[in-house]
Amino acid sequence: MTASRRSTQHFATIIASAILSTVAVAEVFEIPQANATALADAIIAANTNTEDDTINLAPNSTYILDTLHDTNATCPEINHDALLPPITTDITINGNGSTLTRFQGQPPVVGRFFNVCEDGDLTINNTTLTKGETNGSGGAILNQGGWLVLNECTLHNNDAFGNYGGAVAIFDGVAGFYRCTLSENEAPRFGGAMAAVDGSVVVERCTLTENHATDHGGAIAGESSSILVDTSTISRNDTNSYGSIFAAGGDVRVEYTTIALNRGGALGNATAIGGETPSMSARYSIIRELSHFDCDADYPISISYSIVGDSSCNLGTAAVIADPQIGPLRDNGGPTMTHALFPGSPAINKGTPFGEPDQRGFPRPSAARTDYGAYELTFGPGDADGSQVVDLLDFEQFLSCYTGPDDFKKNPLSICNVLDIVDDDRIDKKDFQQFQILYTDK
Repeated sequence: MTASRRSTQHFATIIASAILSTVAVAEVFEIPQANATALADAIIAANTNTEDDTINLAPNSTYILDTLHDTNATCPEINHDALLPPITTDITINGNGSTLTRFQGQPPVVGRFFNVCEDGDLTINNTTLTKGETNGSGGAILNQGGWLVLNECTLHNNDAFGNYGGAVAIFDGVAGFYRCTLSENEAPRFGGAMAAVDGSVVVERCTLTENHATDHGGAIAGESSSILVDTSTISRNDTNSYGSIFAAGGDVRVEYTTIALNRGGALGNATAIGGETPSMSARYSIIRELSHFDCDADYPISISYSIVGDSSCNLGTAAVIADPQIGPLRDNGGPTMTHALFPGSPAINKGTPFGEPDQRGFPRPSAARTDYGAYELTFGPGDADGSQVVDLLDFEQFLSCYTGPDDFKKNPLSICNVLDIVDDDRIDKKDFQQFQILYTDK
């Protein structure tokens, strides 16, 4: 080999090594139990990496945060510091059931947990954020132009004393909440749980309860924002106006959601949804209380294929005025609390012949059609009417199916499916023997 060729190969090796040494690699940071300093250091390190980094908290640990981190130097669009360094890149935090909370000893420290900057992309999984506090907006998290995703998180007892969003505020950003609980958060103006300005928000399979805003939107407030609330429960929130959702401009869509027991106060006593936007709709939902202030003639709400508790509004297609007959907010299975449907509820079997799982993760439909609201009443073997007991009404349905065609299962929506107890695609003597065992009216 000539000297020239050896020199060329040697040079190529040096260049390749230099390139490989500069290639960013995604990092995984393991945070020791209760070590808040290690968590802050991991975020700082992750911000210097261009890859998607992961931070794993110790299982079921509590991290008490007592130090404010300068945000304005990195993200000049954010004025208030946070208890953790600002998020400026792609970071995923796996909480593993852990809790982040604010130090409340002497002297107390005041700050939210996270500032998500314009280039930031933060995903938080299975984490509780509690007792965050700020003199600005977003008691737990402020998303200023970035991306935010929360999965199976709890945001509890956070306060935004300055302005919007007791737990979370989104300005010019995107946020998604999935299987989360937001409870007992407070804001002095808009959005007891969350508020968005020029943002885009998705709330899916979540429960928002006992949140408070002084002015508008006990649970959610939006200004010139796109908001989708899907398969969720909004219950027992309160404010002076629009106890659950308020919007000024933008658009709001509510689907397969249960809205109940929210309270409005002095500014019109509007108890459910409304505001100053020409685009607000609810479908396949339960809205237990309305007042006439929820139905401003200048900004009408389109409510269709839903159960509404009273006739305060002009309702749309197939909306029914009736008592929805729902149970108390409680653990009915799944990661979040829900209002169960009582047997005989007018919401049962009124939706579509297909659908995504309900808020708990139970499949829809359980009978011929989906139920309105966030909760799907399940039908056990022999329980044809969903009453949770096998009784005379189920026996009458059994007789109807027993004398019907053997190929009923060619229609997967048939109520006879739950009466095929031995699962052999027939309603016959074998099923009747099992039905007799399940039958309670003996």
